[in-house]
Amino acid sequence: MSFVPSAFPNVSSSINDGAERESIVNRLKGYVSCKPFVAEFLNWKHFAKPNGMFGIQSRVRSNASYFRGNYTCILGLVLLYCLFQTPMMFYCLLFSSVFFLVVVPRLFPEGRDEIHVMGGRVHLHRQHVVAVGAVVGLPLLIWSSPLQFIFGFCTMAAVFVLPHAILYDPTYHAGAAGELV
Repeated sequence: MSFVPSAFPNVSSSINDGAERESIVNRLKGYVSCKPFVAEFLNWKHFAKPNGMFGIQSRVRSNASYFRGNYTCILGLVLLYCLFQTPMMFYCLLFSSVFFLVVVPRLFPEGRDEIHVMGGRVHLHRQHVVAVGAVVGLPLLIWSSPLQFIFGFCTMAAVFVLPHAILYDPTYHAGAAGELV
């Protein structure tokens, strides 16, 4: 059943064809496969000054698609560094993920919304347990200074990724990608 009105038949057919085009696994392969760091990614001979703002935009777009795996690896390391620099954020994310992904599903298997403890004298509802997790987790999240974490991550990501994306000349990887830049 499609939720697209009949006035837009092309939209519904393109939505159905989208599942056949490319699976999520194929999309993620580009983020996992890294180019050689020393031989290609950090080859200083391939760095040059861009020609104006259009050259910068073109280089960033081309390098972001070509070095997608390398940039993902760098951003993952920056994310880990930022998590360890703000330990309360790390503990907050650890508590939230363990509580909501492990504890709640184990207490309430699929199809159960209520459990009986202490010989049936106490009834725990799923909504109450989730509310306790939110009451504990939200103050932890606020106390862990998420804005500092977000600004630190964005700044470090920009410092590490943008200079490479701007200065690396994409003509060196045009032949390997099979396209002209």
